[in-house]
Amino acid sequence: METTREVPLGQTFVRFREHVSETREGKIERVVAELAEFADCYREIQTADKGGRFGEDFVRRWKVLQTDVFTPLILWLWRHGGTNAQVERACATLESYMVRRLICSLDTRGYGVMALELLRLVKHRGRTGPDKIIAEHLASQTSDRERWPTDADVTNSLVDGKLLGPASAARTRMILEAVELNFQRSQWRTSGALELAKRPLSVEHIMPRHWQSADWARPKGRPARSGETAEQARIRAEQVRTRMIHSIGNLTLVNRRYNSRLSDGTWTRKRGLYREDPEDLALTADLINPGGKAPPRVWDEEQIEMRSKRLAKRVVRVWPRRT
Repeated sequence: METTREVPLGQTFVRFREHVSETREGKIERVVAELAEFADCYREIQTADKGGRFGEDFVRRWKVLQTDVFTPLILWLWRHGGTNAQVERACATLESYMVRRLICSLDTRGYGVMALELLRLVKHRGRTGPDKIIAEHLASQTSDRERWPTDADVTNSLVDGKLLGPASAARTRMILEAVELNFQRSQWRTSGALELAKRPLSVEHIMPRHWQSADWARPKGRPARSGETAEQARIRAEQVRTRMIHSIGNLTLVNRRYNSRLSDGTWTRKRGLYREDPEDLALTADLINPGGKAPPRVWDEEQIEMRSKRLAKRVVRVWPRRT
C-alpha cells in the first residue's frame, strides 16, 4: 500500500523489511503506529454494526463481494481520503464498479492492476478529491477487462437471465436486498443493509427451476424462424424459459420457512403464500400488486421480462455509474 507496488506472496517479509529500512530516519515506531491505525480500520469493516466512516450499506456488501484485492485502497481512503462524504462517495463508486461487473459476468482478473493504479492516482491527487479521481478513471476504461458497465449493459444482463450465473447465492441475495432497500427508502421506511441481512430470508424462484415436473404451463409458442420446425421452435422456447428463470424478474426474497412451502407450487398458490409472508417486504408487495395494480393472472416469460426491466431501473439507481 505504501509503495503502491505489487508484492509476490513469497516476497512479503523481504519487501516489508526493505520498506522499513527506507522509512524516514528508519524508525520502526512510525511503521508500527501506521499498522495499528490500519488494523483499526480493518476491524471497523469486519465488525462494525453501523459501518463507521464507510456507511452501513457498504460494510455489508463489501463482505459479500469478497474483493480483497481492493482492501489496501479502502484502508488508504480511511486514513487519508479526505472528508467522510468524499470517502463514502469513493467507496460507493468502487462498490458500483464491482457490482455492475458482477451482474454483467465480467471477470475479476484485472482487479489487482486496477487497484494499484487507483491507489497511485489517489496518493498523488493534489487538491482533487479521491472520489472524483476514482470515478473519472473507472469511467474512462473501455476494455472488458476493466470497463465500468453502463446502465444498458446492466439492464440487458438482468433481463437476459445472468443474475444467478456465476454469482453466488449470497451475492444474488445482496442484490435483491439492495432493491428491497431502494423500495423501502422510496416509501420512507428505515431498514438498513445490516438489519436486513440478519433477517431469515432466502432467494425464491417465482417460476420454479424445475417447472417441467411442476404444474406450470408450457411456454407460449414462439414464431418459427425460416425453415424451423414446430419441434425446434418448442425446444427454443423452453431454452428461453430456462434462461429467464434465473433473471431478476423471476426472483424475490421470502422468509426461509416459507421457501419449502412455496417450492414448486403454482402461481395461484404462491400468490396467497406471498401475502402471508411475515417479512412484509416491499419487493413482494410489488410482485403481487405491481404499481398498485391487480396481480398478474398468469406468471410467464412476458411477466418475468416486464418485472426484470422494472427492477433493473432500481438496480442502476442503487449502483449509479458516476462521472
